[in-house]
Amino acid sequence: MNAFQQIYPAIQHKACFFHFTKNLFKRVVEAGLQNRYNNERGFAHQTLHNITDGALEQILLSVERTYFGQMQNGVRSIPRYPPEKWNLHERVRNSEPRSNNGIEAYNNQLVRKVVEARPNIWHWIRIIKEEISLSVHKVDEFQAGQPAKRRRSNYRIMDDRLRETILRYNQIPLELFIRNIANHLRLDTFF
Repeated sequence: MNAFQQIYPAIQHKACFFHFTKNLFKRVVEAGLQNRYNNERGFAHQTLHNITDGALEQILLSVERTYFGQMQNGVRSIPRYPPEKWNLHERVRNSEPRSNNGIEAYNNQLVRKVVEARPNIWHWIRIIKEEISLSVHKVDEFQAGQPAKRRRSNYRIMDDRLRETILRYNQIPLELFIRNIANHLRLDTFF
């Protein structure tokens, strides 16, 4: 991501929420907490401050260093992935995608068109020309008033509810806001 940003500095760079949460879960697994959750009776019902073996601190330090920047002499270091890259607040407010699924779907579609393990340059040029033609056609359709493909209704409803919660950020207590967001994200995993 950082190399891409150096080459294309004018483009707005955003991280994928799915990959962000996947990385957080990986840290939980590496710290042994998933194993304890699955195998130790009562562990799942402990509050965070009762986990005293250092595993939680290890995760929090790693997350702080990677996503917020570590405090050193009262100043935060520059994190590898600063909050503006992964924070979803503005994306949800603006009804923008929370993940890069659309981009990954497009890349998979492009890879399927290549077919050959080592395509020559002429094969690539033909595929790129086809993609440009298809993209121009889609833009023309959109400009002519043809509606864009809509998401399934369950996703639209969930996105609307999450957006309503985000818009109420300053109107409800922080603890309730966090609980509501957690509930929305938990529901998101079932659809």
